[in-house]
Amino acid sequence: MNTKDTILQDHFPTVMAPKYEVLVPCETGKTRLIMGHDGLYIETKQVWGHLVRKLWHSGRMLPYGKVQEIDTFRDIVNALWPVMHDEVLPHAAAFAEENKEWAGYIIHTPAGLKYLPLIFHSTDVSASYEIPKLPEDHHLVVDIHSHHRMEPGFSSTDDEDDTGGVDRKSAV
Repeated sequence: MNTKDTILQDHFPTVMAPKYEVLVPCETGKTRLIMGHDGLYIETKQVWGHLVRKLWHSGRMLPYGKVQEIDTFRDIVNALWPVMHDEVLPHAAAFAEENKEWAGYIIHTPAGLKYLPLIFHSTDVSASYEIPKLPEDHHLVVDIHSHHRMEPGFSSTDDEDDTGGVDRKSAV
């Protein structure tokens, strides 16, 4: 196999769901694709949640095992509210009053969820920030920025910023 394909498969593997035995559990901090009897699934397992979601439905049964959807990411949404309400919203609102965007992280620590202020520069249309190096037992849950008083929406800049997913430890 080509070296680049090997690297791709190591970092974002596609595995078949075994039909006659149990699928090997996904490692924490990893993401993979699973080919199941009825379609293609994505699985990601983070310290703070586990998700298995169907991406594509096959029009016919395939010769693989069954895959069960899981979504514990919903649990984190309820836990995020106090951090969002008490820390994120007041900071974003203060910048909105100056017609500036704001940026911050919410991280998972051994003690739970925590707001992490970022070093950033913002204008009325953008916020650029340094991606901090997190300690080994701290994990990024949400990178968030405000659009001051503009309507919220995703841009190509937002999409590029999200490249790398939730397991980023530092800038690449």
